[in-house]
Amino acid sequence: MHCRAVIEIMFGRLKDWRRVATRYDRCPTVFLSAIALAAIVVYWVMSPDPRAVPGQAQGD
Repeated sequence: MHCRAVIEIMFGRLKDWRRVATRYDRCPTVFLSAIALAAIVVYWVMSPDPRAVPGQAQGD
């Protein structure tokens, strides 16, 4: 996947967070903290389970 596509997908996922999409916070520090928190959660939710064994179905 191209780098630009990855960045656009990440911004799309960040915009799912209403607080980030509407720039609810006026203070730049608080706003950047909200972006960092949202990015961490998005990464955590989208990252594969490190305990999963490739080729094996879940629940086996």
